[in-house]
Amino acid sequence: FEGASLAIDSLNKAGYLATMKVFDLQSKSGSIPLLANSSELDNLNILISHTNGTEYLQLVAIAKEKNLTLINANYPNDGGIRNSKSVFIANPKINSHITVLYNQIIKRWPDANIVWFKSNDQGDERLLSIFNDQINAARKIQFKTVLIPSAFTVNELSAHIDSNKTNVLILGSLDDAFSNDFARAISSYPKKGIIHVVGMPNWDGLKEIQGKA
Repeated sequence: FEGASLAIDSLNKAGYLATMKVFDLQSKSGSIPLLANSSELDNLNILISHTNGTEYLQLVAIAKEKNLTLINANYPNDGGIRNSKSVFIANPKINSHITVLYNQIIKRWPDANIVWFKSNDQGDERLLSIFNDQINAARKIQFKTVLIPSAFTVNELSAHIDSNKTNVLILGSLDDAFSNDFARAISSYPKKGIIHVVGMPNWDGLKEIQGKA
């Protein structure tokens, strides 16, 4: 907020007339459905969002309907919104995240049992494809892909854990509910010292995942 205020002040000093409204999406009066049905957004030109995945997609729909430019300030993936001239992502996209993930595996866990978990979803297939492209363009690493159903237990996950070595378990999904289910299930695995759990950028905004052991 302070940075945005300073930017507005600098624009005005430079001769550009700019004003700013702040909407607290955690308050009852600032919820996205209420904003969408009010006239609050009618006179705006740009929306800058600091939101989670669901809120981001809601704001994308509002921006499209009201012909606004939407700048995604914090959510580090496109959420399936691609080739849109009105949506801009300030953070690195998912390709950058997966590149960093690959580099960390090579550096820290090159000999680990690496398992990529996914659901039967086109978005998950895209993430796996990006990871495979990264591997094909660099040093090869061995990993296996496991398709898990929408409803699963820790037993289905633990069947792919090697109890005699380090395990890197990657959930290749941007679905918030699926990610929460995965974190909840794997957190009950008893031998936590042998596993490293890795998620996608949407995990940063999932309150249920924060603080999980």
